[in-house]
Amino acid sequence: MTQRPQVPRPTRQSGRNHYDGYRDDPQYEYHYGVQDNYGNSHGKQESRNGGRIDGSFYVHLPDGTMQKVYYYVDGNSGFVADVQYDRAHYGSDERSHDSPERGERRGRYRSREDSNEYGDRS
Repeated sequence: MTQRPQVPRPTRQSGRNHYDGYRDDPQYEYHYGVQDNYGNSHGKQESRNGGRIDGSFYVHLPDGTMQKVYYYVDGNSGFVADVQYDRAHYGSDERSHDSPERGERRGRYRSREDSNEYGDRS
């Protein structure tokens, strides 16, 4: 009869101190930006130093407006954001779409009968 080789038995260890990578003062920083030929334009940046997180992101909206969000988290403050919009600016030939003042008439519909465009009907 042959003897089996002796294999050491595993020992139980406490789960404490299993992960030694924990830091009391976490720090990180990242950023990215996307701009392609299909009109996607957006980006984000964020950094953390201990209990403080600062960041921002932007996105170009379909109407040409750029939305920017600046935010921070500091301790128990929660997520605090400042949202801003940079409206699209177009050339000077942009027409106003304001509603006319009361009593003011902009343009007038003329029926065919009022018009001499197709000849005089009298």
